[in-house]
Amino acid sequence: MTECEDLPVSIVRPSIVVSSWKEPVPGWVDNLNGPTGLFLIAGIGVMRTAVIHEDLLVDGVPVDTCANLIIAAGWKTDRDYRSNHLDSNVSPIRIYNQTSGNSAPLTWGEIYKLAEKHLFANPLEGMIWYPGGTFKRSITVN
Repeated sequence: MTECEDLPVSIVRPSIVVSSWKEPVPGWVDNLNGPTGLFLIAGIGVMRTAVIHEDLLVDGVPVDTCANLIIAAGWKTDRDYRSNHLDSNVSPIRIYNQTSGNSAPLTWGEIYKLAEKHLFANPLEGMIWYPGGTFKRSITVN
């Protein structure tokens, strides 16, 4: 707080950032971070098992909605800073948490089955082993 007390600051905290929803094109991704990398290494047959509870919800948010939220948060932060309508009892730093919540409730197991279906229909180049594997709940069983 002391480093930015005189600056308009906001923080955007997305959950798991996944491929795009609409912009620039649906499904666009330019890295192998997060679930994208997980499904790539499973798709080429390198990862055979992982410690993941397949019944838990994946809280992924599309990268284009994150970018839009960052732009909107910056605009709102500037607007509030210029108009000085911030309550002195409230922190001047706004924190925006972005989650999918119940808007797209998919479990890790459902996403895996979907990815597996598409990997069998469209095999990746350079496969080392047939795609597949399992999720485990315990590190010792894994």
